[in-house]
Amino acid sequence: MLFRKRRIYADAASAMPLFAAARRELLRLLDIYGNPSALHKEAVAAKRELEAARKKVAEALGAHADEIVFTSGGTEANNLAVTCAKHHAVTTATEHSSVLLPLRHKGVALTEVTEAGEIAGALTAHTDFVSVQLVNGEVGTIQPLREIAKHIRRERGAAKPYLHTDASQAPLWVDIDVEKLHVDLLTLDAQKVGGPKGVGCLYVRRGTPLQPQMRGGGQEQGLRSGTENVAAVGAFAVALSEAQTGVEERAQKVSHVRNYLIEEILRLLPDAVFHGPI
Repeated sequence: MLFRKRRIYADAASAMPLFAAARRELLRLLDIYGNPSALHKEAVAAKRELEAARKKVAEALGAHADEIVFTSGGTEANNLAVTCAKHHAVTTATEHSSVLLPLRHKGVALTEVTEAGEIAGALTAHTDFVSVQLVNGEVGTIQPLREIAKHIRRERGAAKPYLHTDASQAPLWVDIDVEKLHVDLLTLDAQKVGGPKGVGCLYVRRGTPLQPQMRGGGQEQGLRSGTENVAAVGAFAVALSEAQTGVEERAQKVSHVRNYLIEEILRLLPDAVFHGPI
């Protein structure tokens, strides 16, 4: 007897299918072909859609629209955020390589800690940049970002370093309101939240100094030159809004499924070792 096995896709932390609403928005916007930086009718239509998407992303983050910089994805957003470091940076050894490698090659003093709890002890009078991933994409660890931010403010006051978080894996599972997280910079990647590949953003709190990685047309407040992909940006905005809708209920539901899976694995394989938070 032949059994047809159902394939289960288990790599959503890397890239997930498009949300239906994001797909519809992407298809709708494909007919918007004008360059948002120009002044003619088609360009104005594209600019209108671009800014509507920027406002939608900002609303999902509890931010201002002018604090959203669209990028080609999480990797570029992380590289842009790292330009904030000038003297001494502190991060964890489990960060994504798009945070670790730019910091290692930047020429600033760098301290890599093994656990987020060690960040407080790694701060010095010269620390001007701290980067802590909100949700780890491999083992699912949720870092105590709010507590880290509170400690930095309490210990350093007005001289606090800028706090960045790579939140690419977070929107489906936790609240990413920037005021609640107390961050200055936050990275997002559309493909992690039901949006298309090749687009993401960096939240930049007003007054946070960054150096552009790409120069040319001066788009995105001069921080990211290059004609914006309006269709992808619009689909990303819709996907992010969908991801943050009912986030607590989704996390609880998936937690039950995860716990059941762990229980069954341990029942069948008593010697199995679980790596990551429960």
